[in-house]
Amino acid sequence: MNLLPQQQRPWRFFRSLMYSNRKQIARILVSLHFVYELQDKIFRFGYWKHVIDNSTSLNGFWSMAFIVILLAVGCACLLLLPPMAGRRRRNNQILWIGLVCLTTFQIPTSILFEDSKYEQFDSASALGGVVACVLWEWEEEQEQQQQDIGNEFREEEGENDGDDNAIATLENGVEDHCSLVDNDYSLLET
Repeated sequence: MNLLPQQQRPWRFFRSLMYSNRKQIARILVSLHFVYELQDKIFRFGYWKHVIDNSTSLNGFWSMAFIVILLAVGCACLLLLPPMAGRRRRNNQILWIGLVCLTTFQIPTSILFEDSKYEQFDSASALGGVVACVLWEWEEEQEQQQQDIGNEFREEEGENDGDDNAIATLENGVEDHCSLVDNDYSLLET
């Protein structure tokens, strides 16, 4: 028994919002880690340049420029991808680009600069979320392709059924005509 009228049930609004935009919400939540990393690398560029110079033999400025570019492209691919009907393949290509950029950033960062296991597993789980989003889109693309192939096959079968029906009708007509001719010959013989 519902005590509230239909208009006063706020959870219906949130549930419909979650189901209609669940991919976008998942991408936003997964990308929070990388958006934070991006803003940290931009605003504390000098600090991170100094850390890279002291920790590795790499040039700090160019490494930081590369890191900022990787994070910016990866976050843009993950966040700014609008759901475009009929452009699922392009969406997946953009998401794969984002995955490659974020993976290229996260794996060396985790190995070289994160000291505790907690930080390393935190980074791995953030990267795992990106992988899950990409695979979610890829799986839906595969299902859509299978449906399209099935629809094309059914359409071809439908066209062939029409041809088969026409042939069967002709064959029945020929058989009926032959039986009439046979009956006419039998009448002539008698």
